Amino acid sequence: MINKSYSPINLSDNQSTCLRDRGAISTKGTSSHKLIDEVMYMVYPSGAKRLEIEDAEEMIVWINDEKYIPSVRRKIKTWYSNRKKIIVINSCKEKLHIRYCSEYHIKNGTEGWLSLGYMNFIINEQKYIPDYLTEGDRTFDAFRQFLQDYSLEKVSAETGLLKSVIEELYEKLSSVSQSYHWLAMSMTKSEVAIQKLRSIILMTTIKRKGKELLNIPVFYEREGDNFHFTPPLKRKKRQSTVFSIKGPLSIIGFKGNDLFERYTDNHKVSFYDWDFADYFDVDPLPHIYSV
Repeated sequence: MINKSYSPINLSDNQSTCLRDRGAISTKGTSSHKLIDEVMYMVYPSGAKRLEIEDAEEMIVWINDEKYIPSVRRKIKTWYSNRKKIIVINSCKEKLHIRYCSEYHIKNGTEGWLSLGYMNFIINEQKYIPDYLTEGDRTFDAFRQFLQDYSLEKVSAETGLLKSVIEELYEKLSSVSQSYHWLAMSMTKSEVAIQKLRSIILMTTIKRKGKELLNIPVFYEREGDNFHFTPPLKRKKRQSTVFSIKGPLSIIGFKGNDLFERYTDNHKVSFYDWDFADYFDVDPLPHIYSV
């Protein structure tokens, strides 16, 4: 388990491995689409609602399951007829080969690498800081340091895309003011799946204005069953420790409610989040390991 003490410590290699390999978590009875909902509502500010697709100028489709291909093809045709740009990030065995889409075929299970690499590209390469944060936000600084492990070279090695192709994709993603992410994804109930989802949802918050964070530009394929979803309750304030990635894992070692005032602000997102970690029993940073 993660050590939540305030004293600076260094985890051994064995302890670090345990963080990666905890495997399935307690999400009994949770379907893929409900899991996506839970992750969305834990990442976005309280009170956030889904953005209308009509308000987006670009659709980004994430697909990892062949069973969704017929439905996704129909939707893409409709979106294209409505003059939307379309990017497909496909980790299925089969390519879509739709001429009016930009399709990027990646290795199965590497969506998290691609999304964290995008955030590293924006935050560390382009030196971008979300407007709802400040230069001195130490939790964001820890997240920024963490992202350095997801360089273009490493993302290329994991996803199978050439570095130049990844740069092309990231430039496309960052050049549009309002994108909408459509998840045609089947999820296992595991820490790996949760952190992968979290990284995709987090990347939708980058380069958005504070008040825009009350609109969630994400929806998903589902198989027809309706369910009642109640967003998780979020605590308003919390004392905690901030992680910094040096070696396997080390703790900076500071605390204070002043660091967590974002929980009282409806226009902020937490990139380093103990509430998320506690709710799902995962790391407070969105670690993605090699597949």
